[in-house]
Amino acid sequence: MKKIYSILIIFFVFISINANAQDMYKKYKNPDSEGKSLFVEGTDLLSYYKNDSTHSGFNANVYVNYRQWKFNRTWLTGGRVNIIENFSSTKNGSNTTFSRNELSTEVYGGASYYFTPDRFYGTVATFLSYATESHDTGATASSSISSNSGPGYLYGALGYGRVYNAGRLTIAMDFAERLRASGFMKGTLSQKTTMALTNLIDNVFYGQFSSKYWDDANPLFFKQVETLLINDGAISGPLDAANAVRLYETIYNTFGRYVNYPRYTGYQLQAQVQYQIFNATKDKPHDHYASINGVYGVPVSNNTGLVFSSYFALPLDTLASGFGPSSGFATGNASTFLTFLPDQNNLAFFNGNYSTYGSQSGNNGVGFFPGTFAAGRTTQLGVRADLFHSISSKAGIQAFVQFQDFMPKTGSASTAYEFFGRFDYNMTNYLLS
Repeated sequence: MKKIYSILIIFFVFISINANAQDMYKKYKNPDSEGKSLFVEGTDLLSYYKNDSTHSGFNANVYVNYRQWKFNRTWLTGGRVNIIENFSSTKNGSNTTFSRNELSTEVYGGASYYFTPDRFYGTVATFLSYATESHDTGATASSSISSNSGPGYLYGALGYGRVYNAGRLTIAMDFAERLRASGFMKGTLSQKTTMALTNLIDNVFYGQFSSKYWDDANPLFFKQVETLLINDGAISGPLDAANAVRLYETIYNTFGRYVNYPRYTGYQLQAQVQYQIFNATKDKPHDHYASINGVYGVPVSNNTGLVFSSYFALPLDTLASGFGPSSGFATGNASTFLTFLPDQNNLAFFNGNYSTYGSQSGNNGVGFFPGTFAAGRTTQLGVRADLFHSISSKAGIQAFVQFQDFMPKTGSASTAYEFFGRFDYNMTNYLLS
């Protein structure tokens, strides 16, 4: 096992030395983002049926999600609330009414503050949940009501560094190249303009242009792209209708054609603790943990990105379960608000339209996150390396290798190895194999 760690460290140093040429990626910073959204859905929002004078029923269900966030170079703050309500009532032929009510609520939020931009930061966060369920059989003697609550957690963390996802630099550079190749513009965009264009594309993914009215998103976005190209001297003046449509088609074809992998750049070290306030069984809570985590992202080239990560976790209670919190709507485990890749994960967490891999669904991030928990009387250590490589605009490879050591205070230690590889091919825009 020591030999494997040594090889990874040597490879890590080698990549770091050769990554200095990636000036554009190293200078990249995510744009500030803020917003709020309210989502309300009912699979069968309200329904009523009546077969005859003695058989009838009523059903109501609703899902509500509210999110609000604000991220900049100093503050990352936000939270969200999930509410799910299901109610049903049925009356049978004997005039007996059966009813059932289920209500669940989850609240998750927190704040991270960088005392020095991109350097030292502190985080506080909380996750609270409550669920209740009641049944009424219609007969007083046999009617029953049951309820359940929990769990709830508090988090605290101190860290150093910051990781950014510069993956959409690839989209911006490809967009500029297609404009040049088509004769739409002369020369190449300056580095400053390419960075600004990338930030505009970021804001499309973050939903900034559609924060108020969806129909305004494209006009606002393309007006700013046009202004950017004029100021750079790439085009001589405002676009006519034909060229405006050409601009639209070019950038959205780029969005659709690319297997858009992340290009993480930067490093981050974090020490965190989790304290369980209460649990679902209402017994004394025991899921208290501490962990130390580290991550380093290296965009080796325009086509290849690497992420190295590691963690050391230990329980603060001998009866800790090792599972930690689980949430129906959190990214991965409901760990701290600030995880390894704060900008990517926070935006994914609070903005459902954002996806790590472009048009692919799912966004669980990469690497070892603070959500790794150790069971009571056991410590854990893990190392992982992730690879993202674009073969062409339509094909790419994702892969990772990871090693974990499990060291119980009694009994034998064990090591787990995992190797993963995946080939992506974008057949027709958003149809992926």
